Amino acid sequence: MSTNITGIVKSTVSVTPGPDWATNLNTSLDAIDAHDHTSNKGVRIVPAAININASLEFNSNNALELKQVQFDNQGSQPTDQSRALYAYGGELYYRDSSGNQVQMTNSGSIASTGGFVNLVAPASAVYVPGSDLFQLWHNQGGSEYGKLAISDMFIYKYSDDGSGTSDKVELKYTATGSSSALTLPNETGTLLSTATSYAGGNLSITASAGQIDLSASSTLDLATSAGNSNITLSPHGTGEIVVGNGGASGKISSSGNFDLVLETGNSTTGNITLTDGADGDITLTPNGTGVVAVGTKLKVTGNEILASDGGTAITMDTSDNVTIGGDLTVTGNDIKSSGATVMTMSGANMTFAGTVTLNANPSANLQAATKQYTDSQAIVFAIALG
Repeated sequence: MSTNITGIVKSTVSVTPGPDWATNLNTSLDAIDAHDHTSNKGVRIVPAAININASLEFNSNNALELKQVQFDNQGSQPTDQSRALYAYGGELYYRDSSGNQVQMTNSGSIASTGGFVNLVAPASAVYVPGSDLFQLWHNQGGSEYGKLAISDMFIYKYSDDGSGTSDKVELKYTATGSSSALTLPNETGTLLSTATSYAGGNLSITASAGQIDLSASSTLDLATSAGNSNITLSPHGTGEIVVGNGGASGKISSSGNFDLVLETGNSTTGNITLTDGADGDITLTPNGTGVVAVGTKLKVTGNEILASDGGTAITMDTSDNVTIGGDLTVTGNDIKSSGATVMTMSGANMTFAGTVTLNANPSANLQAATKQYTDSQAIVFAIALG
């Protein structure tokens, strides 16, 4: 008979004759020589029967199906092995081929040297190879991205052709005051800068005060780069375009040495032109038969009201009174009423410095005192004899 593990054949004492007994002995010796504790070659060795008292060589083979690896906590960092994992001070270390002792854990988190501090579940940092995407999660299971706090940030142009790129922009915060937030809209758009050309839709400003402020003493330019393009200021409803800050006179000026023209959007509009330069005129030009209408009073602070040429009369409608506080100088020949209506001059004494010529003989005294008049025709006095 034979055993069920090694196949050793056992002879029966005082029963098995020779040469069978010798044959069984040889077979058993061959089985013992092949004994390596594999299947049917001896009893399997259990951990309790093993006493490893020196380094165990795997001869460059893998240690497979290890459920866990438990390290002894070293009293000092070992220096005898390279590319080795070990525990020291309750933390996990790796000793690289150059002898650097790289700490991998720190108080329950990934060590800060070469890793993230306190990166514990559900937080995670993930790289997605298929899309070249790095993801920083606050809660990956809940699809919640984490926050990122950094200083200056360089953003390079993406390249996946192996050629690399040096094209980049730098984002930096240069203020010295308290923190603030840059809020981006939920839309596809362009961030504007001093060197940005914007070709998008309408640019709306909806701040609480509805204003654009310049903190320094500088100029805000609204300009169009295309030829003859308009800039439209369009208040909503009954809104107004207000010039000035409420503490000083508001001014509208042309850019450079050019006239300033105010007109409507109609193609046949009149205009008000402020001529550029010293002694420049202010011209009010109605269109067609339009007039310049003054609602209540017209005050002339200078000495003259001039027609645009020397031979054209200036007509004042006498249906309403015209009051001139100072001197009235007429550079032409006539002061006329607009029709057959009598034009009356009234007030205190009227003094004529030169000769007064009447169109015909007077029929009555002009005042209480009798005056004599000189005319181009003979004057006939009728004397009534008593």
